Amino acid sequence: MQVEIDPEMNAIKASGYSIDVFEEAVKRLPYAVPYEYELFGGVPPVSSESYNDFVYQVYLGKYDLVIGDITIRYNRTRYADFTIPYTESGIAMIVPVHKAVNKNTFIFLMPLTTDLWLGSIVLFIYTGITILILEPKIRTSLKGSLSGHLGTIMYLSVFGYQEKLENILSKIVVIVWAFVLLVLTSSYTASLTSMLTVQQLQPTVTDIHDLQKNGEYVGYPRGSFVEGLLQELKFDKSRMRAYQPDEFAEALDKGSANGGVAAIVHEIPYIKLFLAKNCKSYTMVGPIYKTAGFGFAFPKGSPLVLEISRAILNITDGDDIIQLEKKWIGDETCLNNGGISVESNSLNFLSFWGLFLISGAVSTICLLIFAIISLFISPNEINPEEDEGLPIMNPEEDKDLRIMNPEEDEDLPIMNPEEDEEAHNDCENGTDTSPPLTNRAS
Repeated sequence: MQVEIDPEMNAIKASGYSIDVFEEAVKRLPYAVPYEYELFGGVPPVSSESYNDFVYQVYLGKYDLVIGDITIRYNRTRYADFTIPYTESGIAMIVPVHKAVNKNTFIFLMPLTTDLWLGSIVLFIYTGITILILEPKIRTSLKGSLSGHLGTIMYLSVFGYQEKLENILSKIVVIVWAFVLLVLTSSYTASLTSMLTVQQLQPTVTDIHDLQKNGEYVGYPRGSFVEGLLQELKFDKSRMRAYQPDEFAEALDKGSANGGVAAIVHEIPYIKLFLAKNCKSYTMVGPIYKTAGFGFAFPKGSPLVLEISRAILNITDGDDIIQLEKKWIGDETCLNNGGISVESNSLNFLSFWGLFLISGAVSTICLLIFAIISLFISPNEINPEEDEGLPIMNPEEDKDLRIMNPEEDEDLPIMNPEEDEEAHNDCENGTDTSPPLTNRAS
């Protein structure tokens, strides 16, 4: 909050996030409410007691309402009524971040989760078996042990597109599987590259109780009720150090061992403001404690409490509150990039479930079609091209073929059954009655 005093008009000009929220809420009232600002104490008040005194002025009747970064606390509601909070509530920690170097030996397995690896292997084998079944020539050429068959299946799953496939069904399976491999390998490469090259920022502290166990020093804003909160959490007062907001970065950089602190405990709206200016070296951890947030304090029973609360609700439900935060706190993009550690998550099975389903369905349908064709259609009808090499007899082309005619073959001797019997007996007796052959002189 910024306060300026105009010497000529003797008037106070105030600006800031709380002021803008209040003025925007007053504009949305159904009637005009005149007001003027008065300064109480320093800006900001120097202690939590002065904040309590600030609110108590309403109870004393000195002010009609108080505006500022006033946290709604139980003890303050005893003597004032508060509007609904207009900021995010809670207590969190500001901690430094460090670069995490991944030294995992098996980092090449991390881009894919276990279920995705298993699903890929199952579909990998199923596709190879499908191609093997759809290609009879490859199937009939298989020889050797089971391990050799498995090797062929693995080869077809990876290099099936390089083989000379004859069945149109196997070609369809390979085309779909090649697309699955393209998407899967591209995603794997991108995820692995991200894990190896993207800078990963991790908070040095993730739990406030670790600070207690390790005996670390913890900081808090000077004059804030956070001091009492840390005491309620059983922190040793000798391990607590108070700082002004402009001293937070230096204290965190020194560290607990060098006169600084390991973490700063503060309210979330202030942490957002700090990270907006220091969004590369620190992050927010928490919230670790729940609070009600900032609100405006009115006298007990004031009718303006309900009206202003409704106006605040109207502001926070729309885009106006976001624009006010960007104006006074900073761009949320810087907070997210600098205040949250960058991590590269592994790809899971659900990301590729639809792709795997399509590939498996195509393979199954092709197998069913092949089975139906094999059962109900003859091999010649399946592959008529295989019979193209068989010669077809043409009677006109075979004029030289001689057809046997009994009438034309009168010169052929006809064996007499009686002579045939005598010849047979002579053979058995070892005699030959046939006339001797004579040699003709040439």
